[in-house]
Amino acid sequence: MADGKTGEVVLLAAGPTLWDEQGRLGGRADLGLSPLGELKAKAHAERLASESIAVVLCGPDGASKSAADVIARARGAKVRVMPDLAEMDLGLWEGARREELLGRCPKACRGWEQDGAAVVPPEGESWTAVCERAAGAVMKGSGKARGSGGGLVVVVARPIVVGVLRCWLGKGSQSEEHRCEIGPDAFDRLDRYAGVWASTSAGWLSGTAVGLGILGIAGGLTGRG
Repeated sequence: MADGKTGEVVLLAAGPTLWDEQGRLGGRADLGLSPLGELKAKAHAERLASESIAVVLCGPDGASKSAADVIARARGAKVRVMPDLAEMDLGLWEGARREELLGRCPKACRGWEQDGAAVVPPEGESWTAVCERAAGAVMKGSGKARGSGGGLVVVVARPIVVGVLRCWLGKGSQSEEHRCEIGPDAFDRLDRYAGVWASTSAGWLSGTAVGLGILGIAGGLTGRG
């Protein structure tokens, strides 16, 4: 896709789910919001209450669709489900807790936390593949909103995809440190990006530390580090 696209995007992570609260990696598991997740979706809707929303783009999982519906209903906006905003495929790691992964494959687990682009979960998806498809989905899904010239594009997806998009969209600001750090505040953050969007090409990941930290979510929710 071409570079130089403009627009204003708000990113938020859908959740938590019960697996998140149990400290398990969700991946492609189709899980709904936990009661806490429903409260957080309502809180995001309240934070966006004064905004004009052109479209809400979301991943295909239950948590993302439920959170997107809450936000869209509050503002009378439309929801567009984007399959390419699906969470990262974690392969054989899906459903595992951090302590389980540290016991099974400590080097890979710690490497993945430190730099998500350097390790691919067994039978799972690479960081680069997630970046390419998720960025492309935002470009495609927000095209009509940019053309009509009005309103925010709100993107609701699971935490890793949101972290990828945060890193990608942040490339437009030289003042930001372009790292994807996903921690215990993942479900409370609401990040806004405006101006020129970076290329959908993931080539810029080369030589860039991508601090994943996705397993830190469980520590923040359950009180375990």
